[in-house]
Amino acid sequence: MKTAMFALPWILAGYLTLAATAATAAPLTLPTRARVHSGPGSNAWTAVEKTVEVDPRRTAVVICDMWDTHTCSNAARRVAEMAPRMNEVIQKARAAGMLILHCPSDTMKFYNETPGRRLAQAAPKVETSIPLQRWCSLDKSHEAPLPIDDSDGGCDAGAPWPKDKPYPWTRQIATIEIADGDAITDSAEAYYLMRAV
Repeated sequence: MKTAMFALPWILAGYLTLAATAATAAPLTLPTRARVHSGPGSNAWTAVEKTVEVDPRRTAVVICDMWDTHTCSNAARRVAEMAPRMNEVIQKARAAGMLILHCPSDTMKFYNETPGRRLAQAAPKVETSIPLQRWCSLDKSHEAPLPIDDSDGGCDAGAPWPKDKPYPWTRQIATIEIADGDAITDSAEAYYLMRAV
């Protein structure tokens, strides 16, 4: 069995827990959900939920590709709708002592010379047994297929984005605050920072 996605659904369920423990940096009890692949030759997934306890000072929140716009209009609308609530949760996580990693792919030029970008660049490198790459497709020899068909780019509105057209995003959506002590990256620096937490 392989776990494809792991999410901390505290946007709703853990919000009050974060608020209650923010001042103490005490361990947090959070509900989690994983999509577990049923095995080779199948594209069936099962949601597995459990409660875990985490040390906020050894926990990172990764905000991945919450861009200012998107190649898909429906995705852009969903990002805009989610961002205010995400920002509230991120504020609570930050106050609890968690490291906040902003990872808006392909936008690092926008963040050149910012404190968050410099923090990520300064992360001590960690040697791994598998070379860290900028991007790679799923390796079917040891990774399960995605639980969705994303062969059209995953857009549920209109035609797929033309492969020869530049991506339209330039930064993370401004609704999600980047505060002092947060890091900004779209590379293996995120891994290095998490290993340092």
